[in-house]
Amino acid sequence: ETRSLMYIADAIGLLKGSKSWKDSDQRAMQQWYADYLKWLLTSKNGGEEHRAKNNHGTWYYAQVIDFALFSGNRSKAIQLVEESKKRLDSQITREGKQPLELERTNALGYSTMNLDGWFTVAKLAKHVKVDLWNYKSGLGVGFRDALDWLIPFALGRKKFEYQQIHAYDKGGIYPLLLQAGFVYNDEKYVNSSLVELGPADKDWLTDLLFSRGSGSTSYNTLRVLTYNIHHANPPSKTSCNYRR
Repeated sequence: ETRSLMYIADAIGLLKGSKSWKDSDQRAMQQWYADYLKWLLTSKNGGEEHRAKNNHGTWYYAQVIDFALFSGNRSKAIQLVEESKKRLDSQITREGKQPLELERTNALGYSTMNLDGWFTVAKLAKHVKVDLWNYKSGLGVGFRDALDWLIPFALGRKKFEYQQIHAYDKGGIYPLLLQAGFVYNDEKYVNSSLVELGPADKDWLTDLLFSRGSGSTSYNTLRVLTYNIHHANPPSKTSCNYRR
């Protein structure tokens, strides 16, 4: 439930360099995150989330890796990124299903949220030069397999056979499609976001971060530029949007 703290770390990066944000403020916030990271790694509550095999465990790794990077603990971030790989074996089947999320009463939503967590981990891993985007588990599957299984149901092409007691929010799949298009250099993902999702499923912040641009061409100049900024040359760990 503390995922929002990752966005606060990003926001602090926006303040760096401002006359109103002192070096002492930056050091104090980094120390707070370092202390919170220690609590997450050593406390009873943190340990329970660490051992969780479902989306709780995924987002635990997203947070502790994020906080390690923000607080300057690169070695811990690397350790946690490598450790997170083991979690994939229990989370994604050979078909690309996420069985622990499919047990939920809102299985489609939880499957999307969990994959969003993994995409976040992959973005963070890039800052320690680890490629999780193309990593394959012991079963020979990765994030792309999970996304490919999810897309037909998330976009309404196929009937979802598991429980989804609340209306599914297609806005959750939107940033995953944009990111996949750029990361895997495959236009089908971006095209799906343009053609099969309506205005209500999209938002300006996602557009700014992942750049869907305009028109029917997936890789226009704006998209390539945005991709280069946010993916090809990621900023340092304490600058704005370093997770992007």
